[in-house]
Amino acid sequence: MDVIKMLFGYFDLALIIVLIFLNYRFSKLSIFNNSLPAAIFFASFGLVLPIISMIVEIQLYSNQGDDAYNLLYTYFRFPVYWAIGLIQLIVIGIRVNKK
Repeated sequence: MDVIKMLFGYFDLALIIVLIFLNYRFSKLSIFNNSLPAAIFFASFGLVLPIISMIVEIQLYSNQGDDAYNLLYTYFRFPVYWAIGLIQLIVIGIRVNKK
């Protein structure tokens, strides 16, 4: 259970809930018809969302007396978001192939 708490914060769980809602809501649309939505998708899951998640986590849980190693786990936000983005791509790919 501690591993899940370490990998997913409140911001991450909220984002996953929003993604599930958006997948359900826009299941009929194809997102990758041109290159701009694809570039936004890869930039957001590659850099923007992990950095925002790290900032939120550091602001919530950092103390004045902490050393740098206490928040080292925040660097694992990048692979977690890459995995979430990969799962999102698989869901979109399955949806597009069914059409």
